[in-house]
Amino acid sequence: MREVDPKSTSRTLAFALWMKAPMPMVTLMKTLDVTALVRLSRKRNYKFNMLLCWCIGKAAAGMEDFYLLPVGDKLMQYDRLAVNMVVATRDGGIATCDIPVSSDLKQFDRDYRKLTRQVRESGESYELGEDYMVIGTSALAGYEIDGAVNIYAGCYNNPFLIWGKYRKTWLRAKLPVSFQFHHTQMDGIPAAEFLERLQRERLEQLIRSVKDTIGAEERKEIMNDEQKFEAFKQRAVAHNAEVYGAEIRAKYGDKEVDEANAAVMHLSREQYQEWTDLGREIQERLEAAVRAGLSPESEAGKEVCALHRRWLTLTGNRYDPAKHRGIAELYVMDQRFTAYYDKHLPGCARFLRDAVVHWAK
Repeated sequence: MREVDPKSTSRTLAFALWMKAPMPMVTLMKTLDVTALVRLSRKRNYKFNMLLCWCIGKAAAGMEDFYLLPVGDKLMQYDRLAVNMVVATRDGGIATCDIPVSSDLKQFDRDYRKLTRQVRESGESYELGEDYMVIGTSALAGYEIDGAVNIYAGCYNNPFLIWGKYRKTWLRAKLPVSFQFHHTQMDGIPAAEFLERLQRERLEQLIRSVKDTIGAEERKEIMNDEQKFEAFKQRAVAHNAEVYGAEIRAKYGDKEVDEANAAVMHLSREQYQEWTDLGREIQERLEAAVRAGLSPESEAGKEVCALHRRWLTLTGNRYDPAKHRGIAELYVMDQRFTAYYDKHLPGCARFLRDAVVHWAK
């Protein structure tokens, strides 16, 4: 870190206008598509917030605006960046933790796990020191929020991002993010460009960049996983045939059942992951609707029906509303199906049946 003459930078006018302004902070808001992060966090056991913070650091590292920061009455130049996050401590309090920005996701993940664990156990904040321009973050992961403004105490000029719980929509996950920055540090256009880079260059390319870093041993592991996956599909088809085969064949015929089994066997890992994610989301939506006492004829019931339709047709089956309703009837007629959907909360199977009967057209 070193002091620089504002006149030697592109921030000369901004320094004169905003350094003594009563509210020099500006906030931009953007809803990000974080589907790639959600899927990667599940597939490779990464923390979602770690992935998002890595993306933030990577997007900021490619923009020169983030290496300048007004501190006190001076403009400071930095060579390194860090991302700060709030950590819940073991004693029930909170502390903060600086993680150095790295282009290597695995290195960032190692630093994240080590340092946040240290802060959580000790209850003391961890700071990298004055050599780093720190990007602040706060994740209110238990709550859906639309944004936050005016996070300014007159002394903390650092850029700051805040977000809540991501929101599941039709096969996507969306996350509203608020980005606050000091107007001396950057103008609105580069701030908007940062958010665009965060979406375009980082979130959307994250999966590809991770795949590019997989070494030979991991590629071998993936091949082994593919073999395990094929065996898993065979076991799943055999299990369903043993448990439900007689009833399903009697109701729909051998041709329908054989085509459905073949469709399952041809699922790719990605399609199967989407299929299981859909099943999980349907269960979560059902339990939320039943707990809230909602009607199957409500908008929540319509969304559950649409998700279940997608779940049925993901394997390539042609959609038939009458068959959809017939399958839904099985969920309350057959105790095995009822037990599956009601495993956490009674009433879910009936809600699904009633929603499909009403909305499947």
